[in-house]
Amino acid sequence: MKRSDAIAHIFLIAFGVVLSLMAFKLGLGALSDPGPGFLPFYTGVLISLLSVLNLGHLTRLVRFNGDPAAISPAVNYKRAVYVVLILLFYSLLLEKLGYPITTFLAMLLLFSIYERKRWWTAAVGSIMVTGITYVVFYVLLNVQLPVGFLGLRG
Repeated sequence: MKRSDAIAHIFLIAFGVVLSLMAFKLGLGALSDPGPGFLPFYTGVLISLLSVLNLGHLTRLVRFNGDPAAISPAVNYKRAVYVVLILLFYSLLLEKLGYPITTFLAMLLLFSIYERKRWWTAAVGSIMVTGITYVVFYVLLNVQLPVGFLGLRG
């Protein structure tokens, strides 16, 4: 395992513990009546727990394989930058274009760039993701989504 992997896991464990301690001070409440610290507390516990489990898993892999480079695949930073830029533009255009159009375009770009799908496969996947999230959030949960300049209900 790379040293940076170990440092990242230790940081996440510490972050989760600090988050849980601070949330505990806010008050957890009960399951039927959660307090302000309920969600942050259990989020911190989950972050710490998953980091400990992943650190143990990586340590075991290094012990049996011996080659840390075989465990950590090469990271494609160019794709990561594209994803961040797409999400940045998504957040900037969401109010102006509305939820359906912005979500479709963002998913189309993400499927095209990240998954390297054909354009029609990416378009169908984007329509499906946009439609499913629209039904779940707008129809079932009554969440108000940005309408945009075209006035499309979303």
